[in-house]
Amino acid sequence: MRLPDELRGIPARWPSVLALLLLVCHGLGQAQTVSEYQAKALYLYNFAKFVEWPAYAFPASAAPLQVCMFRDNPFGADLEQIVEGKAIAGHPVTIVIVRAFDQARSCHILFIGGAQSRQ
Repeated sequence: MRLPDELRGIPARWPSVLALLLLVCHGLGQAQTVSEYQAKALYLYNFAKFVEWPAYAFPASAAPLQVCMFRDNPFGADLEQIVEGKAIAGHPVTIVIVRAFDQARSCHILFIGGAQSRQ
């Protein structure tokens, strides 16, 4: 089976992430392809699961893990569908749009899209 171009950039040290992506691709149907941002959404979510978040990274034990987008959400509904109802290390996952870098202090993951990278 040939991998879609969107999946070729995933580092080799993340075989479980790749396996999950392949299962999702297979589940979507053989004729359907995974978009770039669907693959990135899965990668972000799974990346967060592999991080050992220290207790001081959260203001409270039940505080959400915040995945932030800088200025816009290029994922559309894909990332929100992936994290809906899920928790990582006991923290519910929330998606937040930040408009300025000083608002990103509470973010655990900050995604800066290509259109915003020049800034």
